[in-house]
Amino acid sequence: MTEREKMFCGKVYDPFSEGMPEERTRTHVLCKAYNDTTETDKEKREEILKELRPCQDDCVNPSTTPDKICCGA
Repeated sequence: MTEREKMFCGKVYDPFSEGMPEERTRTHVLCKAYNDTTETDKEKREEILKELRPCQDDCVNPSTTPDKICCGA
């Protein structure tokens, strides 16, 4: 099980494992960009949300289905 999969399953994981710090920074940048938009920037907000959650339609609740992780690949 990867550290990312452990994280999504709510298990103890190493937040400094390969790729995790970069992903965290990318996520912070996208969240800041989203928060800097206004309610009238609907298209920009949707673009940012798609980057944050590219598989949002396929996501499952890891607490009920821990073997199926959203974007866990």
